[in-house]
Amino acid sequence: MKKLLLFVIITLLFSCTPKDETAMLEQETVQAKRAGINKEIEKYKIQLDKAPNDYERAVASNQIAQLQSEKGNAALMLEYAQKAVKYQPNLYMSRYLLGKSYNEVGRYDDAIKELEESIQLKSDFALAHYELGNALYKKYKYPQAIEEYLIAIKLNPKFYQAMNNAALLYAETGKYAEAEKYFKNAIAAKSNFPTPYKNLGILYETRLKNKALAIEYYSKYLKVRPNAPDRKMTESWIKALGGAL
Repeated sequence: MKKLLLFVIITLLFSCTPKDETAMLEQETVQAKRAGINKEIEKYKIQLDKAPNDYERAVASNQIAQLQSEKGNAALMLEYAQKAVKYQPNLYMSRYLLGKSYNEVGRYDDAIKELEESIQLKSDFALAHYELGNALYKKYKYPQAIEEYLIAIKLNPKFYQAMNNAALLYAETGKYAEAEKYFKNAIAAKSNFPTPYKNLGILYETRLKNKALAIEYYSKYLKVRPNAPDRKMTESWIKALGGAL
């Protein structure tokens, strides 16, 4: 039986073999983005070296940590986030980035500690509540994780990633109506975010036993993400349910 997907962290980058012009253009776009990020990192490294005080060093280190996160380099993100906290321990952004870094490398207890520190410094910081939810999820503390996602959504009503993650945990804990609601809220908040379409399809097929809606949302997933790496698998699910491609 297919299980609900684990939550997907904000950016959905995936590798594809350049079999056609579209895939080649996508690959070129990713390469251009990485080149731009590398240029930004070098700029902030210069700022870090020339910074006149610890506050400016912390700000530059935070910028580098964020850019390393965009590159997917968890180790360097952690390194610069740790530097930022060392330079300026009472900046909520420094604590947040360090907590997010710990999440990236699987140090969930440390992540919880740092993210709680960030929230103490800025209680209405939606991203910190979201990352805290992710850390709590990894510790199997589902009710607490849902609570943090809901706080993030309250602070940012368009926070579609938090909606998707809350829906996943509602489904995991048997609250299917809530799961359905929040998957649909995620789609309403960002219609080109593909993950909740597929998750809704799985929910309808495996939990709510609605073949027609499962086919509908699997098909919408493939429409939103035509080059999905799991396209063949998703098409096989549609066929198994009696749907047409």
